[in-house]
Amino acid sequence: MALHQKLLNTSTYDQTLRPGKNQSEPTIVSMRMTVGNLVDIDEIAGTMTIKGDLEISWMDERIAWDPDDHNGIRQVFIQKQKLWAPEMYCISSLAQNTGLGLDNFMVKFSSTGLANLDVQSIFWSTCNIQITHYPVDVQSCLFEFSPNGYSSDEIRINIIDREVVGNGYKENSAWEFKNGEAFAREGKRSEADAFIVSVSYERRSIIHVITVIVPTSLMGFVHMLVFFLPDDSGERVGFSVTVLLSLAVYQSMLSEALPKASLPQIPIISIKVFADILISFIIQMCVIFSQYLYIKEQRGEDLPNVLKGFARCLQCMERKQKVKADPIYSDDEEREGKEKKRKRFGDAVDIHRFRRIFNIVCGWICFVALLATNICLISMLLEKTTKT
Repeated sequence: MALHQKLLNTSTYDQTLRPGKNQSEPTIVSMRMTVGNLVDIDEIAGTMTIKGDLEISWMDERIAWDPDDHNGIRQVFIQKQKLWAPEMYCISSLAQNTGLGLDNFMVKFSSTGLANLDVQSIFWSTCNIQITHYPVDVQSCLFEFSPNGYSSDEIRINIIDREVVGNGYKENSAWEFKNGEAFAREGKRSEADAFIVSVSYERRSIIHVITVIVPTSLMGFVHMLVFFLPDDSGERVGFSVTVLLSLAVYQSMLSEALPKASLPQIPIISIKVFADILISFIIQMCVIFSQYLYIKEQRGEDLPNVLKGFARCLQCMERKQKVKADPIYSDDEEREGKEKKRKRFGDAVDIHRFRRIFNIVCGWICFVALLATNICLISMLLEKTTKT
């Protein structure tokens, strides 16, 4: 008690003045951050929240004593509000306007005048969320701390340790710590120095691969099975609509889970799901048109002129590969009869054959498109994973 009264004597100690006999020289404030664990990364809000231990230390020669004169006391604890302490702000968190450490926090002083303020708190910062390579993305964020009201000429920040993760770090179930570093930025002119902590986390992507990528890819290939269903079953259109709606549900789920911004690039997975929906839409149109041809065939109705021309083109392309050279006829009448028969056959439209060829062509085109989109997605994600 007597030591406290002596150290905080108002006649010798003014808490409004920073330490140092020569006020023209800057006060050295040493800082270190130890990240305890990641609390959350909010992709929608663009924020990162961590739990950490911020250690701030400085020399105050006014609070120094000889332990031999005070029963061997080598350290004391004084409330922060009773003495001078650098008021640090997390300036990367725009919503917080209060300094770090409450007034009733205790500052530990050694007999040499070394002060140590340990602030254990939840820190959050705004970040530039990059979700282009979701779900194998890496998110980096800067936590910037700066003294309030002091320029670089008055308070100079020194780094105690650049490492920000110790042995006590607790892993996060959704994100894996990738790297982290602490560094100081010197202020220019009247600007203040800044203590900056950079941390990066890599998403644990296996759950997203299982719940998003694999189902959407499988649904696309399952949709191809609609071409194997018989037209008279009546289930082709219903089955195709069900798959298309399922993909639309996955698209809405992704849009809710990811930021609305589309710069610098939209997520690759969103492009892939959109491509799957587009291909499924094409399959749906093919199935409906095939069903239309089936109804025309069953009713014995003729096709419109436009479709007749398209059907004849397909028949001619197929027939060119099958027609062989005619034998030499000895009878002119027999040759003329066969020519007339061939002409009549060329004018006719075989709806059944046209529908079969149409289904085969549509099936192969959609299969190649689905295969290409999945190969492109896998190659891009693997390339990103290899680089990181």
